[in-house]
Amino acid sequence: MGNCFRFGEFTLFPDIGNLYKKNRKVHISSHSALFLSALLEAHGKAVSREILESRLWPDCEVGSNNLNVVASSTRKALLDNPADPKFIKTVGKKGYCFIHPFTNDDKTPGAPTPDSYWQGLYNLEEHSEKGLKSSIKAFKQAIAVNPSHALPGQAWQMPSSWRQLMA
Repeated sequence: MGNCFRFGEFTLFPDIGNLYKKNRKVHISSHSALFLSALLEAHGKAVSREILESRLWPDCEVGSNNLNVVASSTRKALLDNPADPKFIKTVGKKGYCFIHPFTNDDKTPGAPTPDSYWQGLYNLEEHSEKGLKSSIKAFKQAIAVNPSHALPGQAWQMPSSWRQLMA
C-alpha cells in the first residue's frame, strides 16, 4: 500500500513521486517529491535543513543552496508564494514547514476506486447512450479520486458500437 497526501487541489503519491493538480499531472523532480513528502510526513512541524538534506541527498554532502533550489521549484509547482505562503513556510534559516491542511490516505495508485469505477462498468452494460454517458461520468469521478488509475482511462476499449455513441 502506498500513501496519498491530499491538500488543496493537489494529490501527492510519494511512493512513486507523482503530484497531481485536480486530474492533471504536475511535473516535479524526484527531489521536489521527496522534499514535499518529508514536510507532509512531519504533520505541520518544522523540518530542519539538515534532515531535509540528508533525506534528499543521503550519500553525499551538498551546498545549502541546493535545498533552496528544491524548495523554490516545489513552491513554483504548487504556485506558492514564499512571501505569502499557502503551503510551504520557511522557518527562519532553520528549515521548512508544510502549513496547509491535508489528509493522508492509504491508497495504492492504480487500484480501482470501487464505487465510481464499478458503477461505470455497470452503466456500460446498459448498451445505451444514457448508459454510456453515465459510465463516462463515473469513470471521470474515478480518475478524479485517483488520477493514476489506469482502468477508467481504458474505456476506449469498449465495443465500437458504444464508441459511436460518443461521437
